[in-house]
Amino acid sequence: MLRLLFFFATLLPYTYVNAQKEHEVREENAIQALSFLVGNWAGPGISYGADKSQTPYYDTEYVRFDLDKKLLLINARGERDGKQTYALHTVIYYDVKSGHYWYTPYSGGKPRSFKCALNDKKFICLNKAGDFRLTFQRLKNGEWNEYGQRLANGQWQKTFETILTSKN
Repeated sequence: MLRLLFFFATLLPYTYVNAQKEHEVREENAIQALSFLVGNWAGPGISYGADKSQTPYYDTEYVRFDLDKKLLLINARGERDGKQTYALHTVIYYDVKSGHYWYTPYSGGKPRSFKCALNDKKFICLNKAGDFRLTFQRLKNGEWNEYGQRLANGQWQKTFETILTSKN
């Protein structure tokens, strides 16, 4: 009986360490699947008004891994007519337990998190209310494409779109 107890006592730490390593590998693999977003990006964007108006702006995005590839960070800045219109610091991580990503942008106010999924090299993030989503992807020519959509009257309508080129 004592041998059996000793066996299980030595097995428990080994099992915990292996489970922790598996958790870290799944987390790292999920974040690395977003490597197509990494880089220095810049280019034009368009904001779409509710009245169908279009307003151009210039966007830059610096995207990198952090914390041993457990996080993806995005630093974004927008300019219109030579003036900064927004600055975002976004943290993306993968929650192994729930099996989805979290996208949390910070801009000086209260952050709001989006639940995200990666589908066919499209990273799609939906807000808690389910009425606004962001889509990130690489186009066939290698450009970065991001757009936002708001759900209005049962239809998704674009609120903005950027098409950026690599500045690496």
